[in-house]
Amino acid sequence: MFKTIITGMLISAFLLVNSCSGILDEEPRSSITSALFESKQGVELTLYGVYSRLRDYYASIGYYAGQEFGTDEVGLGDGQFAAIDAGNVSASSPGDGNPNLWWSGNAFSTINACNGIIEKGSEKEIDVRMLAEARTIRALLYFNLVQIGGGAPLDLGSGPLAFNTLPNRKSVRNTVPECYAAMIEDLTTAITDMAGTKKDDRFRGVVTKTFAQYLLSKVQLTYGWWIEKNSSQAPSGITAASCYQAAYNAAMDAINDTGSGFGLLDDYYQVNLASNDRNEEVLFYADRDYNVPYGPQNGSPSAPNGYASSGSPENAAFLAIRMNFDRSVIVGGTAPLYRATMQDAGRPWYRGAPTQEVLFDIFNKKEHDSRYFGTFQEAWPYIGFPSGGGSLNGLNGVDFVVGDTVWYLPAMTGAELEAKGFVKSLGYDSPDGKPVMPCYLHPDKKYLTIPLDYVNNRWYPSLWKLGPYNPTLANPSQENNNSSLRPYNIAKFSELYLIAAEAAVKGATGSMTATQLLNVLRTRAAYRSNKNASEVANSVSVLTADTPASPDIDYILDERMRELYGEGIRRYDLVRTKKLGRAYSYHIRNYGDPLGNAAGKDFEPIVEKTRANFQNISDDNKLYLMPIPSSFLNALDMTEPEKAAYQNPGY
Repeated sequence: MFKTIITGMLISAFLLVNSCSGILDEEPRSSITSALFESKQGVELTLYGVYSRLRDYYASIGYYAGQEFGTDEVGLGDGQFAAIDAGNVSASSPGDGNPNLWWSGNAFSTINACNGIIEKGSEKEIDVRMLAEARTIRALLYFNLVQIGGGAPLDLGSGPLAFNTLPNRKSVRNTVPECYAAMIEDLTTAITDMAGTKKDDRFRGVVTKTFAQYLLSKVQLTYGWWIEKNSSQAPSGITAASCYQAAYNAAMDAINDTGSGFGLLDDYYQVNLASNDRNEEVLFYADRDYNVPYGPQNGSPSAPNGYASSGSPENAAFLAIRMNFDRSVIVGGTAPLYRATMQDAGRPWYRGAPTQEVLFDIFNKKEHDSRYFGTFQEAWPYIGFPSGGGSLNGLNGVDFVVGDTVWYLPAMTGAELEAKGFVKSLGYDSPDGKPVMPCYLHPDKKYLTIPLDYVNNRWYPSLWKLGPYNPTLANPSQENNNSSLRPYNIAKFSELYLIAAEAAVKGATGSMTATQLLNVLRTRAAYRSNKNASEVANSVSVLTADTPASPDIDYILDERMRELYGEGIRRYDLVRTKKLGRAYSYHIRNYGDPLGNAAGKDFEPIVEKTRANFQNISDDNKLYLMPIPSSFLNALDMTEPEKAAYQNPGY
């Protein structure tokens, strides 16, 4: 394998136990060597370093783009992810950022660290729960490797799943069934060894039995789909049906464990509210924090105005589906929307936008389903001016005050706005003669309003649920363009219901049907804090009556989008179910030129966009796997023909 997999195993930061705070605190160290495993403390430190390394994989813009662009969740905005969006990735140039961080990054060095923890920790009498945590993270890493690139090497140079200390740049890929067998064994052992573990009972955010059950359920579900499409390669005694049943059982075991400390929140909005992060619905996350030790990345107090970028370990995923609320197009040439690293403010980017299908077909019951309002941002508030800022005039000539809405993209159509006294405008001429985005105005309102049927690929409801958060940078005394210091959610309790429902659709049986499982989430979705009890009950009736008695996979995928939109797992969903064809076409309104008022130009039309690579896509199309990155292949001591054989077909 790589030399870094051997004795280097570069891990950027270690975590030291703080016995007073009960959380994981980091202390920078340069590397892990085999000598570190010669003490119990060294083994434990290595485990904390493994947790730290999760930030390298989760929430970089490249990883996120690889999961969201080119799916049925996102339409292309400014074109900067065009290659990924179309599926035109290659081994040497995978597009903006790197959507295959698992293979091109340091996943194998982290796996080797897990190998060392498990192997050496047993000798040092390490708490069996900690060994189980390492097993679970090792399975998580392999699961991502296999979903992205197919069969991965289990032998890093010293034997299958053995700690590697031998200089070695050779590599042999294991088969997909061999990888799944290793994951399932790790997770089954971990679940047994973590019996009784609860949320945060060892340290905040560590792996628990519930997360291992979740991961086992998703591994078995995904393996079942793979066997169904590759039955000739299935090991003796393992069938797709047995995997689906195992997935259902593991998910239901986790759901029914009422003593785990995990469960559904009553209010969907609260699940993704930044000030409520790490709540009981979140099973596992790659942690970040506004405390300095968690984040030597731009945006630290020593460099508060750094720009978020695509690099690890930054959390910049929130930028990908974020509208361009740039001050240059705000009314009157003023700048009431300054940037702050807060969930309702942030920084404009407009790389991708929700499609018309998402806004109107997927979220088709907005008045009843609160998940739309817990997913997208409708209002952009005035947060104050930096020193020497400009005019504060609103559209009606009245000054903005802190908290006022400046931009408003309500869940309403133009016709609905007109019924409320709003008037369609072909733009608002600013003092410099530049028209702004066409909008709706109201004589009694300060803000500029764009209805859902007139949003485009530059101004649209932003993805609120991933919005940035850094309470130390909420002051508008300077423009803040930082990465987010929120934890990045890897798994949520709500997905257990979706996994079990999908397994049930595929034939698994048990105490709840697919419809019953889906209706648990749809009942929760009926709640919204501004509804009274009667309104909630009515919404429950509407949403549950709308659930099919026999849902199919397309309905499951629709419901997964409503529950998990924009959470960086959509490509996995479409790859697992062989449904990339759903991403072939979508509708979106182009921004075009900013009106051309002199010619009386109206709103740009809605157009259909297509991705030719996904038209009538076959189950064996190469795009269901990403290429093995050339950076990985070039580090191997192999001939060019051997590298070509190692590469995935078609690349």
